[in-house]
Amino acid sequence: GPNGKILFVYSDPGYSGKFPHLQYPFKSAFSVPEQHTCNLEMIWHWICVEWEWGKAKTEFAILDWWQMHKVLLSPIALYFCCSILLPNAHTCLYE
Repeated sequence: GPNGKILFVYSDPGYSGKFPHLQYPFKSAFSVPEQHTCNLEMIWHWICVEWEWGKAKTEFAILDWWQMHKVLLSPIALYFCCSILLPNAHTCLYE
C-alpha cells in the first residue's frame, strides 16, 4: 500500500480463513481496546456498503434476476457497474 501501510478488504466473518488478504471482525475484541475500536469503526462502513447494495438491488431489479442471465451472453459487468454507480451518485447528491 501507499507509504508502506498494509491495506486489507474488510469482509464477512463467514469467509474467515478462506482468503489471506481479507480482514474479518476480531473475535475477542473486548479484551484488546484497539481491536474493539477497529471493529466499531469498520462495522459502520460495512453497514453503509450493505445499504448501497440494497438500494442498487431495489432500483435495478435485474441484478436479482439471476435466472435470466446467460454466461458470456449477458453484459453482467455493465449491469453491475451502472447499478452501483448511479445509486452511489444519488446518495452523494442527496445524502
